[in-house]
Amino acid sequence: MEIRRIQEPEAAEVVALWDDMCRAVPDGGPLTERGRRHLERMLAIQAWHRESFCLVAAGAERIEGFVCATTAAGTGLLPGLVGEVEESYT
Repeated sequence: MEIRRIQEPEAAEVVALWDDMCRAVPDGGPLTERGRRHLERMLAIQAWHRESFCLVAAGAERIEGFVCATTAAGTGLLPGLVGEVEESYT
């Protein structure tokens, strides 16, 4: 298995996992078609975005999981970046 940044053509595959994630929680449900389109566009942008990214766990045949996160300079007082995981599916 390889952990790497998402590639634009993989956005739809990750959206399918996201939909599974939404259906798995007791108060969740399927994504709407509009929601799927918006997520797919957001994930495709994360293939090249500087501060927002999606890492995928790519198996031999398919994407097995993903994590979406953001990074920022924080207050800028200390060197380095701070980050926050926003979504995770494994």
